[in-house]
Amino acid sequence: MSNSKVIASEQVQKYVGEIYDSSRHIIKEFIDDGILEGFTNIRPQVWVNMLSSVCGLAFKIPEIRGNEKLQEAIVYKVGERIIANDIPADYREDVLKYYKGYGRSVIDFLIPNPDAPCGCCPCG
Repeated sequence: MSNSKVIASEQVQKYVGEIYDSSRHIIKEFIDDGILEGFTNIRPQVWVNMLSSVCGLAFKIPEIRGNEKLQEAIVYKVGERIIANDIPADYREDVLKYYKGYGRSVIDFLIPNPDAPCGCCPCG
């Protein structure tokens, strides 16, 4: 089994908490942008900005570096936690629905597949 396929749920939860706690400035910016747009039509650039910032925090953790699937799972769960804990309750369901349809694709693009032919994008 390749290292990029291993996902341990206890590792995911540990690093989700660590990254979430370190991302207050990212969350504030995401919420501010969401408020401007009423949370009903958050622009794709806002999602990409938030998720790429969370990916940047995940890339800094040496224990998960090189494990694409674990990084993806952690970043996705951080996004869910941000929505559950920081989005106003009136908008949470709509934002989560959009995130579930859009988040994984963005994360897959942002976290390179180490086994891809070029190593720089999820093309493999």
